[in-house]
Amino acid sequence: MNMEPSSISVPSSQQITDARLTLLSQKLNDVVILYSIKNLTALFKPYFTEYLIRSISQNNLEHSTKYEAPITSLEYTSRTKATLSQSIIIGNGLAAEDQYIEDRIAQLVYTGGVWKVDRVDYAIRVLPAGFGVYNPA
Repeated sequence: MNMEPSSISVPSSQQITDARLTLLSQKLNDVVILYSIKNLTALFKPYFTEYLIRSISQNNLEHSTKYEAPITSLEYTSRTKATLSQSIIIGNGLAAEDQYIEDRIAQLVYTGGVWKVDRVDYAIRVLPAGFGVYNPA
């Protein structure tokens, strides 16, 4: 896990563990498969806020990309909020030069003594060819 430098001071007892991040990521993957189940609340209440569960129920979160470890970045935005960003390569351009990247950005909240996912957004971006090439002078 790569921690972004942050000026937010979160007590160590309240920091998100690697195990919890992995679990939350897996539950976000699972909801894509299980969203049609009627009782989402019982299944996901330990991991998601009521807001997110309602949003999934109303919008039928149709997203098929499965994100794996490692976690790309975690940034605490306050003592009770954090942003978890994950990225996955979903394809290449026609000449296999550019790469298409999908990002999953999850807003986490610390509530009831645990970290839960409150909101999830997805974005697609293009990583141009040659972006990672290093040519020292």
